[in-house]
Amino acid sequence: MRLVEVAVAVPVHKTFTYTCSSDWDLSNGMRVLVPFGRKLFTGYVVGFPIDVKIDPSLLRPIRKALDFEPVLNSELLQLGFWLSRYYLAAPGEVFRSMLPTGLNFRGDYEIVLVQTPDQKSLVWDQDRIVAILEHGPIRFETLARRLGRKNLWRQVKGLAAEGLIVVRECLEEKSLEKTALYVNLGSQSNATRLTLLQTVALEKLRAMSLPVRLSELPRSGISAATIRSLQKKNLVRVEQRVVRRKPFQLEVPQCREFWTLNSKQKEAVRQMGEAVAQRRFQSFLLHGVTGSGKTEVYLHVIAQALELGRSALMLVPEIALTPGLAKNFQTWFGEHVAILHSALSVGERHDEWQRIRKNQARVVIGTRSAVFCPLQNLGIIIVDEEHDSSYKQEENPMYNGRDSALIRGRFNNAVVVLGSATPSLESYFQAREAGKHCYIAISERVRSRALPTVHIVDMRTEFQHYGKAAILSDLLKQGIAERLKRKEQIMVLLNRRGYAPVLLCRSCGHVLTCEHCSVTLTYHREGRRLRCHYCGYACSIPGRCPGCDGEYLFLVGEGTERVQEAIQGLFPGAVVDRLDRDATRVKGGPQTILRRFDSGETQILVGTQMIAKGHDFPNVTLVGVLNADSGLRIPDFRSAERTFQLITQVAGRSGRGQVEGEVIVQTYYPNHYALRYACMQDYHRFYQHEIRYRKLFSYPPFSSLANVVTQDSELKKCQQKATLFAHEVKQVLKDRQIEGSLRLLGPSEALLARLKGDYRYQTLLKARSRQVLHFVLEETLHRLEEKRINTNGWTIDVDPLQIL
Repeated sequence: MRLVEVAVAVPVHKTFTYTCSSDWDLSNGMRVLVPFGRKLFTGYVVGFPIDVKIDPSLLRPIRKALDFEPVLNSELLQLGFWLSRYYLAAPGEVFRSMLPTGLNFRGDYEIVLVQTPDQKSLVWDQDRIVAILEHGPIRFETLARRLGRKNLWRQVKGLAAEGLIVVRECLEEKSLEKTALYVNLGSQSNATRLTLLQTVALEKLRAMSLPVRLSELPRSGISAATIRSLQKKNLVRVEQRVVRRKPFQLEVPQCREFWTLNSKQKEAVRQMGEAVAQRRFQSFLLHGVTGSGKTEVYLHVIAQALELGRSALMLVPEIALTPGLAKNFQTWFGEHVAILHSALSVGERHDEWQRIRKNQARVVIGTRSAVFCPLQNLGIIIVDEEHDSSYKQEENPMYNGRDSALIRGRFNNAVVVLGSATPSLESYFQAREAGKHCYIAISERVRSRALPTVHIVDMRTEFQHYGKAAILSDLLKQGIAERLKRKEQIMVLLNRRGYAPVLLCRSCGHVLTCEHCSVTLTYHREGRRLRCHYCGYACSIPGRCPGCDGEYLFLVGEGTERVQEAIQGLFPGAVVDRLDRDATRVKGGPQTILRRFDSGETQILVGTQMIAKGHDFPNVTLVGVLNADSGLRIPDFRSAERTFQLITQVAGRSGRGQVEGEVIVQTYYPNHYALRYACMQDYHRFYQHEIRYRKLFSYPPFSSLANVVTQDSELKKCQQKATLFAHEVKQVLKDRQIEGSLRLLGPSEALLARLKGDYRYQTLLKARSRQVLHFVLEETLHRLEEKRINTNGWTIDVDPLQIL
């Protein structure tokens, strides 16, 4: 017997010891199937202890080894354990998040009825179980879903003990490889008595580049029946081969296009290239204004890394950014490029991951989770738009992709580049004042192009003039009309999807809210439904008010659907498209929309923040920003920073070609410093203004935060959990005599007080020292565990980017 330490993919903050036969060829990083409680889960081998404190005969055996070689190398295991410690996440859940979805196998049990019992002897749900099993064997999880019972296992065990049913393990893992039949020439070169069809087919095959896929032959006039007849005569052979699924097809130019770098770009490439060549960890903050050519810098440095035999990883915040970047990167690096993001199918993601693992792809472009891709000999990691909140995972494990990239770069002696036109205040502070990142600034656009001219429109004046709220100001309507005449393109940003965010009764003031969340329902014209953007609940618009039975229901406010409709009504001859989260639900949706806009087929593109990041459309000369101050109303210390970043970024989409750009910002709060500095494209003055507030109120980068959210379907229990946690934190501070080193805010009702049927209370911990914060959290959780208090379902968010 051999002892094996396993991180099981369950929300428990420790590893577990199992046994296996001594002749099993296991190693660290392999997946195994292990029993945990009543179910089978994927586990990840992390060690082989020599001895344990309990009798080894009491340990449970591993059911099955799922791999012949490790899927997590030693470096990824090291990174996973670091993430588990830093973000206080279960190690098994961290390792699960590091792998493609299809590789996280979970076993099940199959239940078979072997004897029909006397119905009078059955209790509880046993009669219903038997009735289902009479139709044939069924998986336990399927049975549990159909009956909706949490204690179903007890009834199944009772039936099994009586010999009425048999419960057997289902351990087979479904293969994720896609295969297809291919045709090649057989062992016989000549044959007599061939029909005319067979002779013609054979001549065509000899003229083809073989092997050829069987499903493609009918296009050449060769039927499957003809191939079968030739196969019987050994003139051809049909074989099954693994087929690679490509994320999407791109029209890539045959030769790459080189731009002449300016002096600032050359200096950036030189400094980064030297660090890559020296094989040392070095982090850079590349602060370049929008349109300054940061992507060209990335391409040149990656090319240098590849020449040195190293690999490269490029992280982007949005799925919508990957097609354009992929085209640029495939132009430069050909088939060495792999793409990873959540919109890929399970099979596509598996194929790309396998290419990376086998070193067939040495350049990876992807969103947040791509930071865990199995690249070998990693030389450089680039985090584009490093300020973006999309890099932060909002469910367990709540890691930050940007910070994970920095740690992975350190483990690999690799260069890490954080690039942005609007760096996060923390990154800028670490570079300029703490000296942790090498700071490189590019303050001019390529080819000395001017930054766009920005106008602020005070919508209060528009309201006074027309006596009602307007979606588009006169200045914006005039600007759109002028651009359409000149055959130029326009982008319009409104960071709210749907048609209208509120359905209001004008009689009693009742607002329709979600049944499961404390948010209003948003009306979507597509589908004509009211939807919750948090839990997915949807319903039809009621005929009368649920509160007073009144008939005067009114849609308040506007989303991207309503803006698209308004613009189409004003300019019926223009082609208006929309890019928001609703578009990403259709596979290939964002790519299709962006391709139409890039080709000029679409003249006006309306969208949420998805249109603000990284896109390069030379013919866009006007950008309109609607409701620019909406983000300032959120009670979060980062609201001003996010508003500044969003407006600066979307303004940078204008004027990237030969014609100078213009930006029109509509707001009811024109004097706010975040809006004024964003319109001036002046990051440094905004930073100086904002950093004073952060220091005064001791928020990051002058402190470290953790947000702990307790939740329960019952309000009273939720409050009790939050109070218990806060009491335990205070007790730790008192016992360790460190009361003055950490401040406790709360517990209080969360801003999003109810979510998916659960009430939510939050407690914010603020400490000057990151070490103190982690010590207090770890000690508190340890004490709660000793008291057998279940913390499953609690959210512990270290370094939160938003406090909702």
